[in-house]
Amino acid sequence: LKPSSTAGTQPAEPLRPTEIGAMSSSSSAARPSSWVALASAAGAVGGTALLLAWLARRSKHQRDRRSWEAKAGRVIHLHRFAIKGLERDVLSSACLERGGCFPNDRRWGLLRQEEVAGFDSQAPKWIHKDKFFAACSAGLTLARLTTSFDDDSSILKIKDKQSQSTLLCADVRNASGRLEVERLFGELLADETGQLARIKLVTAGARVRHQFGNTTSGLEASGNLCTVHLLNLATVRDFNAAAGVDVDPLVFRANLIFDGIDPWEEFQWLGKTIAIGDEVRMKIIKRTIRCAATTVDLKSMAKGPDVPALLARHFPQHGPYIGVYGQVLRGGTIRPGDRVRRVASCWW
Repeated sequence: LKPSSTAGTQPAEPLRPTEIGAMSSSSSAARPSSWVALASAAGAVGGTALLLAWLARRSKHQRDRRSWEAKAGRVIHLHRFAIKGLERDVLSSACLERGGCFPNDRRWGLLRQEEVAGFDSQAPKWIHKDKFFAACSAGLTLARLTTSFDDDSSILKIKDKQSQSTLLCADVRNASGRLEVERLFGELLADETGQLARIKLVTAGARVRHQFGNTTSGLEASGNLCTVHLLNLATVRDFNAAAGVDVDPLVFRANLIFDGIDPWEEFQWLGKTIAIGDEVRMKIIKRTIRCAATTVDLKSMAKGPDVPALLARHFPQHGPYIGVYGQVLRGGTIRPGDRVRRVASCWW
């Protein structure tokens, strides 16, 4: 039997490679020009969308900037605490470096003798405040003193607050001067039995940037311990009014005290950048928890209101916090009267 076939049909022959190429070229040539136009239009739309997004961000930045400028506060006081736990020095200006603190702020500390073995002046690490004789552990005694420190001479002067008699005048760069400081505070901080306090005045090496601060927030934020402590006077007034007390803002031992900002507004700055004056920029990294150091009445040199407990009671939404810590992103000189306000890190 022979397979049947349909009349008039011929078996199809396979296409030759040259013919396939010719068909492909023909297809490409015949591709609609609208495809190119469509791709061009898509690119234009994408570029327009990016431009519109950029313009929207820029517009928002300008609105935010106007709002922040309208809410700007002013620097009222600049304070430096050369010896951790002792009295402040009032500064007429402060020259800040990127990543630094106020000049010589908490540069020295009255370390308990039993902690000295673990201290390395060339590679100092953060030390908890309880290991020092400071405002949190010896506040009532230290409140009886007025102190001043001169940057140029490194002379520390200590007076009795009531009598104004000079108790000490020593150059803390010298071993003999540091020994005088240790002897004086050994006597002032003696226990009930008359046993002298065992104290070592410590500092980091001359070329080592360090601060005996109360917080590890700088280390956690950037690997750098140095911070600046800021306090909003409006927040302190709001606290005093709510708690029915009259706590002196100086008890919070801040470096920079400002006013003109809404109460508690500084807590909205966490993770944000602020400008101080025309030069300095800081990133606000953490709120400041309050401790027993704030329970001493600096005027009466006696026990004062329990600030941490009052904060927790009257402002549970905030807890026992007043003040914030910042780190210097851009250095410069700041002075009382300088504006303090939010700024954007970048707007593009």
